[in-house]
Amino acid sequence: MYCLVYCLNDGKFLWKFVPTSLDFNFPVSNNENDTRDYLVSIHRELYYWRFCEKIWKLRVWCLKYEERYAKDVDIWVHFTTKLADVEDLEVRLSTNNRRYEFPQFAYKNASLRNLVL
Repeated sequence: MYCLVYCLNDGKFLWKFVPTSLDFNFPVSNNENDTRDYLVSIHRELYYWRFCEKIWKLRVWCLKYEERYAKDVDIWVHFTTKLADVEDLEVRLSTNNRRYEFPQFAYKNASLRNLVL
């Protein structure tokens, strides 16, 4: 997905200066362990990308949403609005009439231009 290059001269990661988009598509599975494993992998990726200066788009698709995943979605929103200056956030949840409440902290954001929930 990306190449991590460390510049020895000034001690900075070169990839952090390359604008990119991140796409995550949940596998079709009814297994809760598969869902948790994929959530963990998304969090790990976002941790690696937290110092990137520009991420154009973060897209997460096909999570079978349940209330217990609200904090996970909040983490994606926090990453988008507070850490990575993402312009385009698209989170497609399969909610089955379950409600996700968009966090208040995300309303104060200068970089987000497009939001799809």
